[in-house]
Amino acid sequence: MRCLDLLAGPVYAVRSGAARSVLTSGRILILRPDHLGDVLLATPAMRAIRQRFPSAHLACAIGPWSATALAGCTYVDELIEIDLPWFCRFPHRTHLRTLSRSLRAIRRRRFDLAIDFRADPRSLAILWLSGAPRRVGFAAAGGGFLLTDVVPYRRVPVVQQCLDIAAYLGADTADRQIALPRHQGRCELAAAIEELPGPRIVLAPETGSPFHRWSDDRFVRTAQALAGESGGSLLVVGTEDAASLVRALAAASLPAVSLVGKTPLACLGPVLAACNVVLCVDSVVRHVAAAVGAPAVVIRAGVNQAELWGRYAPTEIVLTHPVPCSPCGLTTCPYGTRACIMDVSPKQAAQAARRLITSDQLSAISGQQPGVSE
Repeated sequence: MRCLDLLAGPVYAVRSGAARSVLTSGRILILRPDHLGDVLLATPAMRAIRQRFPSAHLACAIGPWSATALAGCTYVDELIEIDLPWFCRFPHRTHLRTLSRSLRAIRRRRFDLAIDFRADPRSLAILWLSGAPRRVGFAAAGGGFLLTDVVPYRRVPVVQQCLDIAAYLGADTADRQIALPRHQGRCELAAAIEELPGPRIVLAPETGSPFHRWSDDRFVRTAQALAGESGGSLLVVGTEDAASLVRALAAASLPAVSLVGKTPLACLGPVLAACNVVLCVDSVVRHVAAAVGAPAVVIRAGVNQAELWGRYAPTEIVLTHPVPCSPCGLTTCPYGTRACIMDVSPKQAAQAARRLITSDQLSAISGQQPGVSE
């Protein structure tokens, strides 16, 4: 792949300058077929691109598992579901016939400009197959010969990477606020949570990848340390997989309010905003907490680059255990230990949560948004 880039480099280097100058506002495709949290992180860039091309027809190709992220979105005109095997966490659902049908649907729309936010040659191949005459994206991992415009790649948080693409297209990228689907009216669940005694502590154990999971036992021990000192209320959010944590807390005589299965994405933001601290792994909950300014302790595996997936919100503390093999980029740990995340201790997590609880309480008195220095 990189050899092809070297051979084609002089060609697309010439095309890039020309393509940048003749971009039109006709039909624009944004390819974001990865996971729910990734779609949320791209919303500031999508909004900026809409503002740059206000009269364009803006379509976004996303995985079916991410449709809720853009529900009711006012700056995207069309959602196209595309089920790519390498992003689907349920491979049995994906069939080449389905992928072929999605690609044909994209080609029929005759897009003038296609954009990809990932530095992934597989995604760039989909961009090329779209038939769009202008194709903009990163080529850090190869595949630049599939693009007409290669945007310089920086090792910065993913939100900023997406905005770099928008900036290349001439958009104003000052607004970095992650957008969430709006809840119709006031979220009654969030209103009820506000009546619970504080501090209100959210536990969110779920993640889409087993590598990123912290054990229920560690969540319980962290909750014991926090409840023993400050009392307050424990709440558990997630799908049915999070119910095991509710049971583990009950077995440890730590009653928790179970919100399992009760917090669709549109309601999750108001729920987290009503609480004093969120304890989670690197998952969509983390990004929703960042969007609403909820203080969060994020237990993060070292599988990905810290420059991209480390701390990016002023209201979060990110904890990762340093290991020499990080970042490995793997889906399973070759040593079977996952030390980068499992060696983050409940004591560390509890200490970080205490800092954020104190910061949140002080900010409530002063009327300022909480922040941390790490």
